Amino acid sequence: MGEIIVASQSEQEAYRQSLMETAVVDALLEARCQLAGLPDAEIVIALRELAARRRVLDAALVEVAGELLRREDESPRAESVARKSGFRNLTAMVEQVLAVRPFEASTLVRVAAATRERMSVTGESIPAKYPAVSKAVGSAVMSIAQASAITKGLDHTGNRVNVDELERAELELVASACGVNPEDEQPAVPKVLEAQAATWVSYLDPDGAEPRADKIAEERGLWISRRSDG
Repeated sequence: MGEIIVASQSEQEAYRQSLMETAVVDALLEARCQLAGLPDAEIVIALRELAARRRVLDAALVEVAGELLRREDESPRAESVARKSGFRNLTAMVEQVLAVRPFEASTLVRVAAATRERMSVTGESIPAKYPAVSKAVGSAVMSIAQASAITKGLDHTGNRVNVDELERAELELVASACGVNPEDEQPAVPKVLEAQAATWVSYLDPDGAEPRADKIAEERGLWISRRSDG
């Protein structure tokens, strides 16, 4: 006979709660639920469940955007999916199809670019620039906004930081976004992640980008011009 596994009381309670969450949200989405009659606690449960489902949708959107970027890599610009669909570029297509602001569309495309694998000219797979973020988004434990706060923040390091150090910063920020650190009371929201990423950048790259030599020379140059009054 197979082993009989008996769930603990806490596990059984968690399972019952998850069923309740799903039932409430399913009814809400099917317009069969009267929110006015729900207790406060169930409204909060419904909001958390909707947030979880939204992250699943975020993961799917990032995957689709990443696939569209892959196809752009393999096609002439004029033959990209966006161009053939009547849009000037992928961001414009996302903006129109999803009916979102330009900033939201560009954020989705940017996150997809930062978290997708690519192919080299020799056909070899190139890992995602931010693999930990990619995994978290793909697992639906991180939103697009959180992913953007991390990737956009760490991009400020340019190529001036050791890969291992950048990976350490990424892992710490992902942990913060998922709320898995012992000191975390809640998962970090994008605004908090932006500040944390800025702190990491200041620590890893205190000098920042050095000014270009030609720019310095231009600013140091002596300019002589004739005044309009002679």
